[in-house]
Amino acid sequence: MGKEVYSEEDYPEIAFLCARIKQAREEKKWTQRDFAEALGVSPGQIGHLETQKQNVTLASLKAIARVLEKPMRFFVYDESEARGASAAEAAIPATPAGEGLSPTPPKPRKRIVLRGKGRG
Repeated sequence: MGKEVYSEEDYPEIAFLCARIKQAREEKKWTQRDFAEALGVSPGQIGHLETQKQNVTLASLKAIARVLEKPMRFFVYDESEARGASAAEAAIPATPAGEGLSPTPPKPRKRIVLRGKGRG
């Protein structure tokens, strides 16, 4: 099958995030199909997500956290490594400047301008 979009070597924070999603799903004893139904997506999307073949938007992560009943920090913060370290030191490093979470940058959104009475 296809290669992972985000290699663990190049993007350890993405690998961590995907592993935590799978961990939380397994803690609920859900299959990928159960999880997909709860999120309203296909089981294939869950498989791709857990194997780093699909990116995760912030909106998706919020929905995942809600459905899995976990705080968002669970997916991006390793508390086991944080013992004795400050929260800033234990947080997963930010993606270097100029690098996004997607192999191709998103298209810019169109700007909507409202016009009419009282809107200049």
